[in-house]
This record gives sequence, C-alpha cells and structure tokens, in this order.
Amino acid sequence: MEIFLLTTLSPHLLDPPEVPNKPEIDDITAHSMLVSWNEPGDNGSPILGYWVERREINSSHWARVNRDLIADTEVNVEGLIEGLTYIFRVAAENQAGPSKFSIPSDPKTAHAPTLPPGPPVARVMDTTDHSIDVEWDAPLDNGGGEILGYHVDKAMVGTKDWSRSTDRPWKTRAFTVYGVREGAKYLVRVIACNAAGEGTPGFTESVFVRNPAEKPVIEMDLSVKNGVIIRAGETLNLPATVTGKPKPSVTWTKDDGKPDKDRVEILEDGNESIVHIKNVQRKDSGKYLISVCNPSGIKSAWARVDVMDVPGLVTDLKPVVVTRKMIFLNWDDPIDNGGSDITGFLVERRDGKMHTWRQPVETTSSKCECVGIVEGQEYVFRVIAKNKYGMGPPLELGPILAVDPQGPPSYPEKFHYTERTKKSITLAWKPPRNDGGSPIIGYFIEKKRQDQQAFEPCNAEICPNLSMTVEGLEEDWMYEFRIKCTNLIGESEPSIPLTVMIQDDEVSPEIHMLKVFKGDCITVRKGELIEIPADVIGLPIPKVEWFMDDVLMKESSESVLMETVETGRMNCKTCVSIPSANRRDKGSYTVTASNNMGSCQHTVFVMVLGEIPTHDQ
Repeated sequence: MEIFLLTTLSPHLLDPPEVPNKPEIDDITAHSMLVSWNEPGDNGSPILGYWVERREINSSHWARVNRDLIADTEVNVEGLIEGLTYIFRVAAENQAGPSKFSIPSDPKTAHAPTLPPGPPVARVMDTTDHSIDVEWDAPLDNGGGEILGYHVDKAMVGTKDWSRSTDRPWKTRAFTVYGVREGAKYLVRVIACNAAGEGTPGFTESVFVRNPAEKPVIEMDLSVKNGVIIRAGETLNLPATVTGKPKPSVTWTKDDGKPDKDRVEILEDGNESIVHIKNVQRKDSGKYLISVCNPSGIKSAWARVDVMDVPGLVTDLKPVVVTRKMIFLNWDDPIDNGGSDITGFLVERRDGKMHTWRQPVETTSSKCECVGIVEGQEYVFRVIAKNKYGMGPPLELGPILAVDPQGPPSYPEKFHYTERTKKSITLAWKPPRNDGGSPIIGYFIEKKRQDQQAFEPCNAEICPNLSMTVEGLEEDWMYEFRIKCTNLIGESEPSIPLTVMIQDDEVSPEIHMLKVFKGDCITVRKGELIEIPADVIGLPIPKVEWFMDDVLMKESSESVLMETVETGRMNCKTCVSIPSANRRDKGSYTVTASNNMGSCQHTVFVMVLGEIPTHDQ
C-alpha cells in the first residue's frame, strides 16, 4: 500500500519568475503610452503581478509606474511629458519574490496622435507620346508622422474618372505615369500617406501628352573631362559634342570671362564645338566652360586646361656675403614655376672679361656658396631654375669684385609704414642688400616734423627687429622718417626719407565682384549651384550686408548660405551661395558695404529656369 504525503513548500525553496521579455509600446499620445509584455515562466509558483518602471532617455533614474502589483500583462502609463523620450522595463513577482527586470523597451517619444498629411506640391517635368514624368515636394504638413510613401492618380481633363497609377506607396518623389493617350490633356494628382492613411491630394497643372523638343546635351570625351595637360608651344583642341532640337546656341568662357579673340578660335565641325589655340602659353591655363541653350533648356560643362612649361626667372638674386675667397649668393623661387614643382637650380659663373660660362653648380636650395675664386677678380653669375620640363631662362648678377668687405652696411631696403593712428606710426623695412661684411646689429629711426629743420632720433636703444612703432606724434602734421642700420664697423647712410601725414587711416568702401556675370545677370537651371562672391575694401573694415529684392538677409538658411570673412587689415571677402537653386531664389541680390567714409553697393540679378514650358492647344 502506497502512502502519499502532501506538504507545503517553503518560499525559500521556490524561485522567482523568469525575466519578462522586452516590453512593446503602442497607442502613443502626448501624455501616455500603452506598455505590454508576454507572461514569463513562473518557475512553479503562480505569478502574483508585475512591476513597471520608466526612465526618460537622458536620465539615469528609473521611476516606478505602479504602487500595487499589476495583474494584467499591459498598463497604460500616464503623466508623461510631450516631446520627451521614454523607455520601460518590467519585473514579474510570485510567492518567492520579484524577478529581475526585463531589458528596456525601444525608446519612444510622447507626441500627439498622427493625422493624415497635407497635399504635396506636384509638377510635370516632361512628357512623351505615351507617358508623363511627375515630380513633387513633400507636404509642408506631415500630420505629425513619417511619410510612408505616395500614390499617383491620373484623369483626363473634364472627367472625374481618376485611376491609380501606383500599385503600392511610392517611396521616391518622382514617378512616370503610363497608360495615357497621345494628344489628350490630363491632370495628375499626388497623395501622401502616413500611419493615419492617405492625405489631401496635390494637383499638377494640366498637360498634353506629346513628344517635346529635345533638351540640349553636351558630351565630352573622358580625357577632356578629367582635365587636359599640354606643353607650352603645342596646339590645343578642346572638343565638345552638342545636340538638341532646335540646334542650341553655343558660348565658351574661360575663367568666367570671354576668351582672347586674337588667339582663341571657336571652330564648328558638325555637332562638335572646338576651342582651338595655336602655340598655347601658360596664360591659357584655366577653366573652359561651354554653355548651350535652346527653347527646351540650358546645359553647361567644363574642362580644366593646364599648360606646362619650364620655370620663369628666379627673383631677388643678390650676393649675401662677398670676401676675397668666397661669394655667397641668395635668391627666391620664380614667380611662375611653369606649372610643376621646382626640382633645383643651376649656378654658373664667368670671369668679368670672358664670355664662357664655367664651373656649374647644381643645388636644390635657393642659395649657393661659390668658392675657388681669385682675390681681386670680377665675376658674373647666372642662376637657372629647373622643373621636370627643363631649364628656364637665366638671371645674371654682377660683376662682383672678390675682396674682403670693409666699411659700414648699405641702408635698409623697402622702408615703409604699415599702420598709422592719430599719435603713432608703425614702420617696417627689409635688411640692407650689403651688410658690409659684418652682421647687422640693429637699426635707428629718425624723425622730423614739417616745421623742424633737423632730424631727431626716435629710439635711444638700438632696434634689433624689422619693424618699430613710433609713439608721441602730433595729429595732422607731416613728418619725415628715415632709417639707418649698424654693424660692428659703423652706421650706414640714412635711407631716403619717408613722408607721412599723421592721421587715422581711412579708406572709402569698394566692392569688387570676384566673378564676372554678363550684364550682372546669372541664369541657372533648377538644382544648380549659385555663387556670388565679392572682395570688399575699406578702412575701417566696412559693414557688409546682403539684400534679396531689397529685403535684408539677416542670416544663412539651409537653402541660402552667407559668409563674410576678414582677410586683411582693410579687406574682407563675402559670398552668397545657393547649393541647389529653386524658382523662389530668383530676384535681385545686392551687397552693400559701409563705414564712416561712405557706402557702396552692387546688384546681381538671378534667374532660375524650371521645368520645360508647356502650352495648351
């Protein structure tokens, strides 16, 4: 005989429930959310209820939602703040105690219920004899929810027989409508959809179904598009194939200006338009832009041309040190490197009474120590710059007498002022061409007011720098300044006096457009980039403002960018740019500059071309 004993398990012998799964969030409003979850395993003891906690996404604090256990597997959490994002977690409890909390729910933002969206802004972009191309802008009002797609319907004008062309919500904002009859007149409507359903339709203008004229097309060979590199002296041919009906008109520009008509020929060969330049020069380098247009539209393309050559003359060639045994030369790179990096220099010399150049020295730096010379002999030097295309023209220097220097230095070079106020002036200079064979110790500046007879020193202590500010001057007086330098042997002669009126620097504003627009007018297609850059000059730096159709443009927006940057003591650069032009961007754009010396302005007119014009018949 079997005996069964019934016993009551102690809570200490039971386990809490399993962890609930991740909660789901539904029925979101501005102040509440419905949190639901699945019942977890109870581990042998019935689940008594659930605890729910919430946390604002930017907080680290979890707040309990319910004071008492919730028996159901869902709860509507109220008291939320609109616009804040929340996450939720759930723990189950049985006789053994609560489980661990679940992983948090996906974050959700408290917001008002979604409504159907407003109408899209629809337009016809093109037609053929069997189709209509439509594009549209997203509705201004999305109903508070994400736009999930669009439906496109069509109907003949004069009927209400709308038929749907999309079999599912269309994700992109462009669609081609088929199933239309050639020669018939149609209306097209576009309907946006969100979680609340279909919204109010947006209608296009009526359009005839027919083949349009052909838009202009420009085709350039890939080798031209990627840029043309050509040696100076060769012949440049820059071809572009142009098609369109009617035949488009063609215009070429170089760096936004007209090509040099004396040197540049524009040839026509069938559908090809060719820029032809014989014996190209460095100055022919630049951006060549072809613009074509017919009644169906405008098209442009461009190619970069780089003309390569040997370098130009080196600059500022001078002897830095001259002794009876050595002459040390120094120079600067050529202004024009020929379009390629300078690879080195060739230094040659000859006897002052001879014609043969000898003892060539190659160097990669812009200096050379010439040794092995004869004391008392005169020498002539020449320096030639090199790049990968060859050697440029030589620059000669001399004759130079090879003797040890004796005496003071020559006076400092390029003595000028950089800034002046009502009581001071800042002077600057370059070291002397000849230091007299001894390092320059420093400089002394002297001044003389217009009504005085003699110069007086400005600095009691020697100035070791290449600039100095002279204080204590009197406003509206004319002063003369001169400078001397000294080495261990003595002082140089004073420089040629610099005459300056002591007053605050002031310059009236000037505006210089950095791009040339024919007739101050820019014509672009919708979606193209517009840039209107200008250089503004004045002292004090003028205040720069932009106006569109005489209305002040206070700050940049997503569609119109304004930037003004100071580039110097009396210069700044300003620019209005529109990354993707729209019809609403057309109008007059005026830049003004003003300071206490006056004001000036410049106006550029912008025309934005939209879709192909259609005419009812």
